[in-house]
Amino acid sequence: MNVASFALGALTGMTEVTRTLTALTPGVYRAKVNVPGIKVTVTPSILNFNAAGEKRTFKVKFGNTSAALGQFAMGNLVWQGAGKNVASPVAVRPQSVVAPANLAFASEGGQGQGDIPVVAGTNAPVKITLDGLSKADSSAIELVPGPLALETNASNFAKEVTVPAGSPLAKFSVFSADQAADFDMVVFNPAGQALLAQTASASESLSVPNPAPGVYTIFVNLYASPNGEPTKASVDAAVLGAHVGNATVTPNPLRLRNGQAGIVKLQWKDLAEGSYIGRVTFDGSSVPTFVSVVVTPGSAVVIPDDETADNPAADSKDKKDKIKKEKKKQEIPEFSGNRNMDL
Repeated sequence: MNVASFALGALTGMTEVTRTLTALTPGVYRAKVNVPGIKVTVTPSILNFNAAGEKRTFKVKFGNTSAALGQFAMGNLVWQGAGKNVASPVAVRPQSVVAPANLAFASEGGQGQGDIPVVAGTNAPVKITLDGLSKADSSAIELVPGPLALETNASNFAKEVTVPAGSPLAKFSVFSADQAADFDMVVFNPAGQALLAQTASASESLSVPNPAPGVYTIFVNLYASPNGEPTKASVDAAVLGAHVGNATVTPNPLRLRNGQAGIVKLQWKDLAEGSYIGRVTFDGSSVPTFVSVVVTPGSAVVIPDDETADNPAADSKDKKDKIKKEKKKQEIPEFSGNRNMDL
């Protein structure tokens, strides 16, 4: 029989999965499960194979009873029969709350709110902690289309940002004033590795969770614009810090039944024009929700899709689903990380 493992990193309510077994030895097999703190139901719990090569499908339902929230409960599911014990490893992590990893909001003016959809994984109240909202350091630029260069010139802009040790998130963005233009961004981390944001979108954004401390160098290039016209943009670099009192989350604590869906409201006030980042943490959940807020003085802004630099040495993730027009990715010039820049 094959040995199919079970891994659930975000268990809320009752979660059911399906597996198919293939017999190498015919016979009657009975399921035996041991996962401390987790209720596991196998249906059917007895499988009868008449010949080698036969397949049988079964369902396994998981629900938390007493396992610690935000931590993996380990165990196994064993099929016993025909003189054999065939075990499948099980790893289940109950979460107090499951919510999106990243959310972006925008508001015209410094007051607004956004919804964070959640699903509860416990009947107990869950305390919520908000870090931020931290304002980005913004630079207003105006460029003309031209080749990418690691310097500041008519088509490129360079900016350095120091990220302190222990920062949970750094976010780098370029917001185009013209949605028909195409800005690109390259960020070099303190080790000199390139983090790329080069889609066909007008604006770009790149998040670095748990960034290494040190100096990050941002290069922004205007790849194209309508009729080659000069185009304005804002280059923003935000480093997440402690809660500064400009936003709240409600309800807090969150009270939902295990498996029930709900909404947590993020509300902000008195924000100056610019971009902000924050982190919403749920007690008993191992995965926080990072939020970004862009405040404009008037017309709504188009928020770029956020790239996450999980592996700084690798290219940014597959972007086929959001490419709006074909473009050739520009080669990245060599960057030593210690050259003098005209900023």
